[in-house]
Amino acid sequence: MTVYDELQARGASIVGISRDTAEQSQGFAERIGIEFPLLSDPDLAIAKDYGVADPEVAIPAVFVIRQDGSMAWSYIGERMSDRPASQMVLEALDAIETGG
Repeated sequence: MTVYDELQARGASIVGISRDTAEQSQGFAERIGIEFPLLSDPDLAIAKDYGVADPEVAIPAVFVIRQDGSMAWSYIGERMSDRPASQMVLEALDAIETGG
């Protein structure tokens, strides 16, 4: 089972958001086989809302949002390659399910 499958099994919906254009994101997704939607945020409106807007470099971040729209967990990287381990995200989802 892939990490994507495990996320879906936990009821998670995955969305990627980038400042790239929709066309660039679609091409990227096709090249590397991304199975989830990639949204375009060229003016950084969404990134600003989540506190990860930087005009020079993409700030990698993962947010786990509850169904009621509240933030359950977040990870904000310090550099482009700084991403949370998949297990960290899965554990955050498990904590939500158990009331954490």
